[in-house]
Amino acid sequence: MESAGGMRWLLTYSDMITLLLAFFIILYALSSIQKQRYEALVQALKAAFNGHQITVTKVHKYKRAPEPLHTEAATHTGSPEQKLYRELKAVIAQDHQQNEIVISQLPYGVDLVFLNGILFQEGRATLDAQAQQPLHDIGQVIRSVPNDLIIQGYTDDLPIDTPTYHSNWDLSAMRAARVADYWMGIGVSPTRMMLEGFGQWSPFASNATPLGRAQNRAVSVVILNHPLTLRNTAVGSPSTTFLQTPTGR
Repeated sequence: MESAGGMRWLLTYSDMITLLLAFFIILYALSSIQKQRYEALVQALKAAFNGHQITVTKVHKYKRAPEPLHTEAATHTGSPEQKLYRELKAVIAQDHQQNEIVISQLPYGVDLVFLNGILFQEGRATLDAQAQQPLHDIGQVIRSVPNDLIIQGYTDDLPIDTPTYHSNWDLSAMRAARVADYWMGIGVSPTRMMLEGFGQWSPFASNATPLGRAQNRAVSVVILNHPLTLRNTAVGSPSTTFLQTPTGR
């Protein structure tokens, strides 16, 4: 009996060797299958070690994962986002502002970038007179749709420290607020708008020239696809790798 009891470690050792062998066989098998099967196996192993029931979903080779709803909407020819993009592009052309207002269609919505100092003079957050007409026309289109907006302010890299604007952060945030105030004045609900200030830290062009600095006195307006809202965007869903570089950045 003592001899048998002393050999119990051998049973434990043999069980461990068996498990290791099974583990390496699984690793070898995984070397020739696609990522989806690997992920399914990982989930199954996690469930097993946590004491949960194992459910394995069959993975079909070459089958793509479904795209997010907002990505499908943005690429569908007849989608509301395509219609909005066309309407805004027509308004920009009508106001002859194609060089100052860059429009891009992104997976999560439509991006408008007001460049070349069209909205603001250097060191200021007061809307220029020339900005009134394009802001009004674009605002009328925005007012007609339910989509939420993210309004982002930018500056050049010239230092600023005045009683009104302590830094370029302050100035950029105030520029975004001025655009929001203007659109709120023509009927765009403030519950649809979120403001961000980027200061000088995300330039559209080089600050080495007056032209580049003028481009960086900018405001970008992201009109989110309808399935997206400010709430789920602000908390990080969808991905916060958010700013795809538009033309001229």
